[in-house]
Parts: sequence; C-alpha cells; structure tokens
Amino acid sequence: MKDKINRIEVVLNSLYNSISFKKGGRPDLNKLKNLFLDEARLIRTTKDSYQIMSVEEFVSNFNTQLDAGAFIEFSENEIQKKIEMFGGIAHVFSTYETDFETRGGKLEARGINSIQLIEINGEWKVVNILWYNEDETNKIPEEYLP
Repeated sequence: MKDKINRIEVVLNSLYNSISFKKGGRPDLNKLKNLFLDEARLIRTTKDSYQIMSVEEFVSNFNTQLDAGAFIEFSENEIQKKIEMFGGIAHVFSTYETDFETRGGKLEARGINSIQLIEINGEWKVVNILWYNEDETNKIPEEYLP
C-alpha cells in the first residue's frame, strides 16, 4: 500500500512540475502528456460552465496561450492531498496554489484538482482531472487545507 501511494505521489509531483515554469522558460508538456492515458480528459469547471479537453487539446491550448504571451511565468503547487485507493484505481483530491504572471501583472489562485488514476502494469496513469478554482462563493473547505 505504501509503495502504491509513493508511486502516485511521484505522478502528482510530476504533474505539477510539468506545467510550472520560470520567466523565460516553458513548461515540459511532453512530460505532462506521458503521465496520462491516451484517452484521458481534463475538465475545467466554473460556477456556470465546464470545458472538456483531451490531453492534446489541453497542451495545444496551453501552447497557444504561451505563444501569445498570455503567461510569462506559471507555478502550481500541491498544498494538501487526500488519496483513496481500491485495487488498481485511485482518486486524489489535490488542493493547489497557483502563482502566475501575465501581461496584466501577477496573480494568485487556489483550488482543487479531482484526479483519477489507474494502475497498469505497475505504473499509475492519469485518467481524468476535473478542477475548480476557489471563488468568492466557493471557498475550499478546511478539511482540504493544510
């Protein structure tokens, strides 16, 4: 059990590291793609809408924003997690903080990633990520904060 949790934590760390980059750099989106099943989905949610993307669509959208200069620097870090497992499946509620710089200045946000993983031949792969950024009407519950 401890070994499975450690391997899931490696995937989570790689996930956050692959999208983070310093000024003048770029995220490692190839590393990001290798963490997912080919059929995986990333789902951005807000109070009023959602956007479902394949990994390729997410990477393409991210690259388009980078090429347009929308992000100068981006850092997303996990601050708390809750891992639940059964057999070869896992669900992680991963609370994150994001710091980023755009042409309009520096911004901060936090939210929760709901991450589903599957173990295939001893390797954990991300099946889906569903996320929601905290807002004025939806604050992160204390149980998901450090």
